[in-house]
Amino acid sequence: MSYQITMIQKVETPHDLLVENLESNGHHVEILTEESEATRSLATKTPSAILYSIQGRGARRELAWIKCFRQSTKCPIIVALKDQPESMKDFYGAGAEIVFVGPISYHLLEDILEEALLLHGDYLVRHLRPAISHRVSTDVPVEIQHSNLTPVGKTRNLSQTGMFVEHSKDNLPEAQELKFSLFLPEERRNEGSRDGICLIEAKAKIRHKKSGGFGAEFTDLSDQAEEKLARFINTYRTQP
Repeated sequence: MSYQITMIQKVETPHDLLVENLESNGHHVEILTEESEATRSLATKTPSAILYSIQGRGARRELAWIKCFRQSTKCPIIVALKDQPESMKDFYGAGAEIVFVGPISYHLLEDILEEALLLHGDYLVRHLRPAISHRVSTDVPVEIQHSNLTPVGKTRNLSQTGMFVEHSKDNLPEAQELKFSLFLPEERRNEGSRDGICLIEAKAKIRHKKSGGFGAEFTDLSDQAEEKLARFINTYRTQP
């Protein structure tokens, strides 16, 4: 799939390699440095997504621009924050589909774009009940139950809404609910050791496939599983 991406860069983070990788993989990138340029651009074209790269703290002006972009286009808005904001919910409330903090790589952005476009079909529900979903790069072992078989893979990245699983087989059905077992490293002990395995069982649908694996969206997680997953992701994000 080829994307038309409008990138609004307001922080001094070089995206040259990211843009080069996007364009070499068949995507078109329009790079802008002013929000007013974006509003003029949106008046004549509809991109696949807007990538808005900004500071996190004190972003009231930027929140107003996100609301402006939301009124100008129906495409997904992805916000990349350089630092932790006062409230992530403010960005979702302004109209962004996905918000994350930290540096961005090509593979991460590609997965986020696909997730944003999937979420966009359910935009009103997502907008009325915003969800904060941090995505972390981690290789968690995964078992998939399908046709009396139990293929095994591992995650490339993981969030509370889904995961990308590295898997060599291409015989798993898309858009069909499958059972997944994730084997998370157990929480840190008081003495700092990490032993044991925390099992999470979930149902998910494969939303997209590409070379080396597939992206899946969680469709059924128990409250206990959600809590374990959130705790693992938060612990992983805050590790030194």
